[in-house]
This record gives sequence, C-alpha cells and structure tokens, in this order.
Amino acid sequence: MTAQPQSVNVVPCPCCKGELYRTTLIDDRGVWALGKGSPRVQSDELGPFMICPHCKKRVVLIPDRTAAGAGLKLSDVQPCVSP
Repeated sequence: MTAQPQSVNVVPCPCCKGELYRTTLIDDRGVWALGKGSPRVQSDELGPFMICPHCKKRVVLIPDRTAAGAGLKLSDVQPCVSP
C-alpha cells in the first residue's frame, strides 16, 4: 500500500504558533494555493504580509521563485509587531 501525498499543509504563525494559514494542493505538478479561511495577503511599502487571525501580528512574507502557486513564503526574520 502506497501512502497518499499530503494535500493540505497547515502553516503556523511564527509569532504565536497558532494556525496562520493552510495551503491546498491543486494539481499533480505540485502547485499549492491558499486554503479557504486563510487571511488575505496584503501589501504595503514594506512588502507583502498577512495578519495572524490569533495574535493579530503582522507576519512578513517574501518572494519565493521556487514555490509553485503564490510564489511567497514566510520570512525567516519576523519582528512580530502589531500593524
């Protein structure tokens, strides 16, 4: 019996460790999309970010050209500040 590939990925908030967003595998090429109920990606003069639904902190996103789909990932540097 072969294990089925995971089709949902839960990403924790780097500030509070609560669920920040989910991604869902949308095709067999490995393209992932934000799942339902995920906070929307916003952008301002500092770049792309999300607001965590639990701690309300601004979570910094950075471009990721290797990511299929949205092309963004969590930044390794998170100031964990309120917007």
